[in-house]
Amino acid sequence: MHSISNSFSNKGLVLLTFFLIAFSSCSGPRNISDSRLLSEEGSLFYNKVSTRLLAHYYEWQGTMYKEGGMSKNGVDCSGFTVITYRKIFALQLPRSTDSQEKMCHTVAVKNLLPGDLLFFDTGWFTKHVGIFLDSDMFIHASTSKGVAISSLKNNYWDDALYLAKRCYIH
Repeated sequence: MHSISNSFSNKGLVLLTFFLIAFSSCSGPRNISDSRLLSEEGSLFYNKVSTRLLAHYYEWQGTMYKEGGMSKNGVDCSGFTVITYRKIFALQLPRSTDSQEKMCHTVAVKNLLPGDLLFFDTGWFTKHVGIFLDSDMFIHASTSKGVAISSLKNNYWDDALYLAKRCYIH
C-alpha cells in the first residue's frame, strides 16, 4: 500500500526556508506565456507567496486531520485550502474539494506557481486537494500526518495528481 504522505523532515524544512529566503531574488522566470509573470515584479510576487505559504505551514504543521474540520483542533484538506487562501490571498474558496475543482483556471503541471491548487484522485470516491509550494513540494492536510509538506515526486502523489488550478489574481 502506498504511503499517503511523504512529509519533510525538520532539516528539510530549514533548508527549504533558507533556499526560499536566500535565493528568492535569484530565481529566473518560469516557462509560462503570461508576460506579467515573467517580469521582475511577478517573480518577486511568487517568491513572496512561497515564503508566506511556508510561514503559514509552520503555523499549522502537524495539525491533525479531521473530516469537516476548520481549526487547529483538526482540519481536512479542503478546509485547509479555504483557511490558507483566506489568509494568503484574501480570497474565499468554496468549502468542498469538488466545488474548488470547478472554479478557477486550469494550469499545466509544468507551469505551476506557488499557491496553485493541486487535485488528486485518492480512491474510488475520494479526492484530495493541496497547495503548490515550490519546486516539487506542496502543503496539504494529510489523513495520516495532518498538515504536512509532501513531494510530487512521490509515486503515490505523482500517480494521483490529475488537475491543477490557479485561483488568485496574477
